[in-house]
Amino acid sequence: MLAFTWPDATSLGWELAGTTAGNTLAHFTLGGCYRISASPTDPGYLHYVAWEPWAYVGGTLGAALTDQFEPRVMYGIWEGLPVSLDGELFDESTLQWVFSITIGWRAVGAMRQFYITPKLWRMRSIDFSR
Repeated sequence: MLAFTWPDATSLGWELAGTTAGNTLAHFTLGGCYRISASPTDPGYLHYVAWEPWAYVGGTLGAALTDQFEPRVMYGIWEGLPVSLDGELFDESTLQWVFSITIGWRAVGAMRQFYITPKLWRMRSIDFSR
């Protein structure tokens, strides 16, 4: 993940996410974000856990812990473009590799970030009927 905080900070991060059987409303994420450039008002790093459901646009609601050990609420919006590397994303019931690029905006306490994240995941298919 590459994140930009207004007006002048850049961060790098990671995420580990899971969902249940293609149900995009049951999507949970564990992650971390580490500041690599200026803006002393932002935390040096933060770790978070979030619920990130997706239908046609994604949302984020979670909790973050900063380097000052201050718990903060995290919320935001995001959108991803998934592409199956193995088959048809919406029709196949077989396990497949999916690549996506996600862009989003999130707030963690007073900090606001725009981010872009490449993701690689393993899933069955996206099922909007659940």
